[in-house]
Amino acid sequence: MGKKIELDPANVETLASYDCTLEEIANGLGVSADTLERRRKDHPEIADAIVRGRARIRTSLRKAQLKSAIKDGNPQMLKWMGAQMLGQSDKQDVKHGGGISVVYIDKDLKDI
Repeated sequence: MGKKIELDPANVETLASYDCTLEEIANGLGVSADTLERRRKDHPEIADAIVRGRARIRTSLRKAQLKSAIKDGNPQMLKWMGAQMLGQSDKQDVKHGGGISVVYIDKDLKDI
């Protein structure tokens, strides 16, 4: 049996923060995916590093989306984030025998 390779949780977290798969993290650390999976199960600090890293990329992405929506006034991002975070949507209410009533999200949120 070869020498056991030590995994630095900081390196694991960094790779996870790039949204790497477990296979990509393992490759970046010079171990097999099976080894990483065993270490993740046997060493809570490795599992925690993966969770923290993946949370960092989601936080960074959300921050960039919010900046694009709010600071840059990106209308598509405002609409998407409104749908994702606030449950908003464009709705069409079709009434038979009359006309069409359309309700839209306020698209000029940047001035609020």
